[in-house]
Amino acid sequence: AAEGIYHALGVELASRGVSTVSLRLGLTQAGRGAAFLEHHPHLPWVSPEDAASCMVFLLSDQGLCIRLTSITVDAGLLARKYSS
Repeated sequence: AAEGIYHALGVELASRGVSTVSLRLGLTQAGRGAAFLEHHPHLPWVSPEDAASCMVFLLSDQGLCIRLTSITVDAGLLARKYSS
C-alpha cells in the first residue's frame, strides 16, 4: 500500500520537479528490529549507516535519474528467502 502512495505522489509531483523513491529496509539494528535480531542472530541486518549510504546516493548527482521506484536495502535477506 505504501509503495502505491509513493508512486501516486511521485506522479503528482513530477511536474514540479520533485521525484520520489521509497526505501524498503530489512531488519535494522534500531527499534523492534534489534530485539528480534537478539533471538535470530543468524539473519542479516541493515545498519543505520547502510540505509544512510543509500539515501546519500539517491540525493547525489548520480542518483538523480532514479525515480518512481522502490529500493530494497535488506542485506540480502529477501534473496535468502527465495534461494531456498
